Amino acid sequence: MINDPFHPEEALEREKETTRRRLFGVVCAVAITALLLVGYASIKRFYSQRILANQALPQITDKGPKGPPVAHILVDQPSLEKGMTKIGGIVKNTSQSELNGLAIALQLHRRKGERAEEKLVPVEPGKLQPLLADGRSRTWRRRR
Repeated sequence: MINDPFHPEEALEREKETTRRRLFGVVCAVAITALLLVGYASIKRFYSQRILANQALPQITDKGPKGPPVAHILVDQPSLEKGMTKIGGIVKNTSQSELNGLAIALQLHRRKGERAEEKLVPVEPGKLQPLLADGRSRTWRRRR
């Protein structure tokens, strides 16, 4: 009211109470935000662990050498003949036993930067004789 006398103590008390309420509101907002972030992180971690546990582990196939080399393979530079690329090379049997059914895995890259294409090319003749008695190997030359 207009005729009420001014009480500065009451005004200071109201201002302190308002400041406390604001501070309490800020603390509550920060606490709730922190709880939401921690909850989200834990749910995300639980979900990712569950997905990883349900996925089947890929079988690892070792494509590396299994022992000492049994053949020596040299590949010539490819040549273009009538629009076809021809690749030739030399295969030497360096083992003490006859080799049957050899195939060479070639990775072919196009100049345009497309994905590499892998081809499995059989070696001809199909049987390679072992090393000769003097340690020399028989050499077979193949043009394809």
